[in-house]
Amino acid sequence: ILKTQIPLANPHSTGPASSRTLSLINRNKELIRSFFHCHASSQSDAYEIVYTSGATAGLKTVADYFPWRRESVLVYPRQVHTSVLGMREIVLKCGGRFRCVDDFWVCGEGWEERLRDWQCGEREEAVEGEGRGETIYHLIVVPLECNFTGDRFDVAPLMNAVRNVNATQDGRCGNRHV
Repeated sequence: ILKTQIPLANPHSTGPASSRTLSLINRNKELIRSFFHCHASSQSDAYEIVYTSGATAGLKTVADYFPWRRESVLVYPRQVHTSVLGMREIVLKCGGRFRCVDDFWVCGEGWEERLRDWQCGEREEAVEGEGRGETIYHLIVVPLECNFTGDRFDVAPLMNAVRNVNATQDGRCGNRHV
């Protein structure tokens, strides 16, 4: 954008520069959806791209607006941004729980089975009678790159497994979604 020196403007205004800016924003949102494999879903409108000032602000926004319930669980591997640890306080205030898992849990194979086992296991740990009739959501936070080692994680298998597990629930675990 800066190389071509195209003037940009407030996308909520009117005029040619505003229209170009809005077009660039929308194009970038589609690129982000594509990167996270959200474009192939019939629910692609359910995914909203929100720009923040950085990782800390983004993670806090997710924690503040996530639909936490008493049975909800925040899951994260050992190698995460330190701001993920700050999310735990918000989860606990809402009655949820958190679980730190080994990095292999995030990077290993066999995602779908692991997620199904985890969902049902969390249900067994839940307080009897809580959450009946309401959908319970869990949140898995996965780093794309380790700040320390530079290791990159391939999130495509995880994203596909989450979609498959949520789409093929057979009722044995109730209204629980990752």
